[in-house]
Amino acid sequence: GRAAAGSALAPESVAVAEAVLRNAVVVLQLRGNEQLMMLLAAPPVEAAAAAADTHVVDALMQGWSGLPLSHKNSQVQGLRRNLRRAMEVGLADASALRRAEELLRRASLQSYLVRNGYEADAAAAAAAAGAAAAEEAKAAAAAVELPDVDFWRRAVSETEWGIAQLADQWRPLGPMARKRLKRRMLHSLDRLAESGEIEVMVAQTGVAMMRHATLALAREWRTVVLTAGGGNGGVEDFESELDIDIAADGFDGAASNSDLESATSTSRLSASDDDDDDDGDDAER
Repeated sequence: GRAAAGSALAPESVAVAEAVLRNAVVVLQLRGNEQLMMLLAAPPVEAAAAAADTHVVDALMQGWSGLPLSHKNSQVQGLRRNLRRAMEVGLADASALRRAEELLRRASLQSYLVRNGYEADAAAAAAAAGAAAAEEAKAAAAAVELPDVDFWRRAVSETEWGIAQLADQWRPLGPMARKRLKRRMLHSLDRLAESGEIEVMVAQTGVAMMRHATLALAREWRTVVLTAGGGNGGVEDFESELDIDIAADGFDGAASNSDLESATSTSRLSASDDDDDDDGDDAER
């Protein structure tokens, strides 16, 4: 700052130097986080033995042992934020970040299962299976192309067509992949409305259509199950999708325009497209 005042450096150079200094401070802070560095040091899945994964997961769980549930959840969320910061300042690349987040999800889920009465071995097996299923769902959802601006604009005047298109797209997916895809769609609608590519009214219509498409699939599934002699048709599976994927993200098809204007903002949906909200710490709240 003093150098800039004396015209020794251009303001742009000072800004760059200050940014480098801030990043260096962040790196030092992150390197002091033992759990974070342990996660980032995990080898790629191709080279990692099962014992290495187990060691990281067990060490995380030991660090959470005896903590009140709220404190444990806070630590998990803090680690997740610090992992993102580590990539932003160059302490980890995207591959290391994905690997670390995968192990964090697994440890969080395993901790949740142990807290709820599972034996350690059974919890470990279930958490590993859950992590694998989550990765498969993530890949399936990521492979689906998101609706573009033209789709949403057409759907405003042809809502039944739009609902049918969404239902057709979601029908082949499993529940986890369907939830992930709908989260991506919500974030996409948010960004389109924020950038002005679509009007808020179009975004509101899109959210309402997502809810109606979910209900359409629920009715289909109910008919299939009841025809086969099932109980209530398994509609509760789709109820959770409605609650988690739309209402919890700040959207509601019945909301007022002012509510939607507040909801369709980047500040309300700050997570990335592949952000995962299905972790054990969420389930434990």
